[in-house]
Amino acid sequence: MAMNTDTGIQVAITSQNVSSNVGHKTRDAEIEELPSYLRVEATAPENLQLINVQADTPGVNCRPYPWLKLDANGYPVADPIYVWNTIAGDWVNAAP
Repeated sequence: MAMNTDTGIQVAITSQNVSSNVGHKTRDAEIEELPSYLRVEATAPENLQLINVQADTPGVNCRPYPWLKLDANGYPVADPIYVWNTIAGDWVNAAP
């Protein structure tokens, strides 16, 4: 089992129902069968925020996180990643 707790996100990967008679198949077949042999569980704190994903300008409390700016239809705009610039006092494109 692998566990990462440094970021508040916990991930557990456990094997299950693995027979010693499992033969090798094609890579695609083996990948498709992974859910039969591996169980992956992830949990995160309820209020965990890593990035803003929205059309509206993020609020003051969201400034520490990058903004993936969406259009009115919910799709990313051209050059969609913005970061808060404390000197300019505004959201600026991360890759001008």
